[in-house]
Amino acid sequence: VDDNSDALTLTSTDADASIGPVLNLYRNSSSPADVDLVGSVKYVARNDNSQDVTTFTIQNYITDVSDGTEDAASFFYLMEGGALRERLGFGSSATVFNEDGVDVDFRIESDNSANALFVQGSDGRVGIGTSSPAYGLLDIRQTGTGAQDRGLYLDVSPSSSGSNNNAVLISAGNANMTNTVMRIHHESPAANQKLL
Repeated sequence: VDDNSDALTLTSTDADASIGPVLNLYRNSSSPADVDLVGSVKYVARNDNSQDVTTFTIQNYITDVSDGTEDAASFFYLMEGGALRERLGFGSSATVFNEDGVDVDFRIESDNSANALFVQGSDGRVGIGTSSPAYGLLDIRQTGTGAQDRGLYLDVSPSSSGSNNNAVLISAGNANMTNTVMRIHHESPAANQKLL
């Protein structure tokens, strides 16, 4: 096409509840091997030097071809600074964001917060309720003033009462940690060492 209309349309006229239409990328290898690249989808554009540039690609691998224990992995690559960088990877043992370590932020937005969870790409600091975490590895901020608006709230519903039923227990020695939600513990600190 020489306009902005659809260049490709797949149409299924089947009226049942099954899936359709289906796009099938089939790697029919006569000698399959681990880590075969099964297929790729590429987005290509022209730069200002009349060169073709792949701006985004999805790649899928079959990482284990053993019958009955097959594994696969998929990776999403985005052009960044003139090179394709892995931004999201689905492996058989882990899902990884930003495997190539690009200096980009990671942000999760909720219904009422633009920064429900924020990871700062430049230094790895994590913010909750802020897009500019600056204090420690975890920076939690809350603008509300009511009891329900505390930045950090820990709760415990112990099965029995007693001194060991703690939401937060700060201890400088051995202690019974029964029903403890969070523990800050320093085993036998020296005289010049502080717990906090």
